Amino acid sequence: MKNFNVNATGLIIRFACSANQDLEELQISELPEPNFFLDTIRDSENSTEEVFESDTEGHSYKVVVYKNIAEGNVEVFDLTSDEEVTEFEIEECYE
Repeated sequence: MKNFNVNATGLIIRFACSANQDLEELQISELPEPNFFLDTIRDSENSTEEVFESDTEGHSYKVVVYKNIAEGNVEVFDLTSDEEVTEFEIEECYE
């Protein structure tokens, strides 16, 4: 899991495919909004999931994005090998 700025409006996630080391790039354009009406960071958290099909090697990836009133977090999973992708870069996008 990696952190990102809660003010980001989109993310680009890059990592090497475990099967052939090709660069994978996943773009997340819709991020969850924290619930600003709740009092605690934990209670304010919302999340979304998105599944991507890779053009190379036929791998599938799931990206889970969490945002609360203090920070954003993202996790990436390789659904084909049933493993978490721990080495990835995040580029934050702002409108």
